[in-house]
Amino acid sequence: MVLAVKGHIISTPGKLRKKIGSITADNDIVNFGDHKKGEKLSKKIIIHNITEDTLNISAVELPEGIYVEISPDVLKPSEYGELNMIFDSHKSEYGKINSFIKINIEAPEITTTGQIKFFANIIEDFSLLTAQELVNAPVISIDNNTIFLKDLPYQKVSKKIVYITNKGTRDLKIRNIQTTDDRFSVEPSEFAIQSGKSSSFTINIKPEKGDKKLKSTVTVISNDPERSRESFTIVADVIASEDNYDLDFVIDVKVFKASKIIKSFADNDDFVILDVRTKPEYTAGCLSEAVNIDYKAPDFRKIISLLDKNKIYLVYCKSGFRSLRSIEIMAELGFENIYHMQEGFDGWKAQGLEWIYPDK
Repeated sequence: MVLAVKGHIISTPGKLRKKIGSITADNDIVNFGDHKKGEKLSKKIIIHNITEDTLNISAVELPEGIYVEISPDVLKPSEYGELNMIFDSHKSEYGKINSFIKINIEAPEITTTGQIKFFANIIEDFSLLTAQELVNAPVISIDNNTIFLKDLPYQKVSKKIVYITNKGTRDLKIRNIQTTDDRFSVEPSEFAIQSGKSSSFTINIKPEKGDKKLKSTVTVISNDPERSRESFTIVADVIASEDNYDLDFVIDVKVFKASKIIKSFADNDDFVILDVRTKPEYTAGCLSEAVNIDYKAPDFRKIISLLDKNKIYLVYCKSGFRSLRSIEIMAELGFENIYHMQEGFDGWKAQGLEWIYPDK
């Protein structure tokens, strides 16, 4: 006797431990790994309807090159199904892809959406190059291993130019340039460099509110068969500004207000005027009774940590930037009673207020 089975058969894998919306699955990640441009690959995920409703399954907002075959697309209670993810990389850019495949699960009274993480790395196929082509191949050279940038302004775009040299024979084609942080963008990301020539691209950095230090890996993808992925790190310090810190206990004051505060605390040992400029700046003129601790000194944090945190401080520098950075450090150390003279010593002098030479 011959038993014939018709229809779509899906093996029952037992309990599925991943969740995609209101259904369970054997996986919620699809990783195609290194994927030669132009290849078409597929991966399957088994799903299970654990609800008491019949569910309509659909894929929405798909990344470019991804197609999803759903079988069956209507899941009865306790029924298993399959999601077959097909990836065609013909139109994909070279480099890493990190995205999501959204799955809609529609029940009679409610629709839920689940996500499947999607990873791939689009690479160039150098296996077809002849021995002569490999000898005459382009050779990429980038000078920077790590780039350090200081005092980037908050919410403004800063630029860094990076140079690439082609030390090979054939034209060097830059396929793509990727960063690991969205606050770093690159232009252009595709260009060609002739043999023996150099060209450049620009990294744009735009710090957001609250940023103090930014770091990104920059990866240059090219047609150099030996070094098709060249990476370097860029590290940026963000300059403090009055909009870029959240210190509720700091009171920002103009110079006239600062002068009234100083008078109100006259002869009060719990009040300290802190000048964080350099020693030469301080010697050339300062506020009366000001204590000088240079923000640029390598042991600034250590010296500040020795001050009495229960006292009240009025902090100033030349124009307001270093004093803000100093206040951030003081906040980290636990100081809570701080007046910040925003306009600095330059503002104080501009208003004709009294100052002294500390050594006279």
